[in-house]
Amino acid sequence: MGGYAKIPQLEQKVDRLTITTVDGKVTQMGSEVRFSRVVSTPAGPGQQQTASQTAKARPSAPPSPPPAAVPLPLTAVNGNRKHPETAELPKSADHWRQEAQTATQSLMFDTAVSRLENWFQDAKAAASFRDTLFGDWNPNLVCFYLEALLKYAEVRQVLNGRYPTQAAHNNAKIEALNIFNRLQQEAGQN
Repeated sequence: MGGYAKIPQLEQKVDRLTITTVDGKVTQMGSEVRFSRVVSTPAGPGQQQTASQTAKARPSAPPSPPPAAVPLPLTAVNGNRKHPETAELPKSADHWRQEAQTATQSLMFDTAVSRLENWFQDAKAAASFRDTLFGDWNPNLVCFYLEALLKYAEVRQVLNGRYPTQAAHNNAKIEALNIFNRLQQEAGQN
């Protein structure tokens, strides 16, 4: 285990070199130098040493074993490592709707939409749909975006399998844009 490199000066001086690895094994190596797991080379670069001489040179107490692997705690919803008792529970639909409605940045909005509606596989997919339907991000329109994207997902789920993909997309897009425009008119923002 570990990387190796040829050392030309060792090629000339020794044929084999006895080493002790981290796990206490005595082994021999040629002119290469091991970059990891080597504890010591009891003999100097120009000297040979037998395994019995190496065993005598080694301290009588065996090296302490490496620390036992510590199990990793559960991963919370947001990806942070937390202790199981403090891991966050999945957020409710109401939580993600609130996050989307109060988002001030597009990534915040797209993440909330993707968690609220499973049709959008992730924030990137939600952003792609939002950009395609409505163009540039405008934080003043988040409530309109949200209702229109939810309508799009609802219509797509109903039409999937009943219509070709492009037809289902076009119908869902029309419905979403109708909701978006109606909500803007009702709010007097058109």
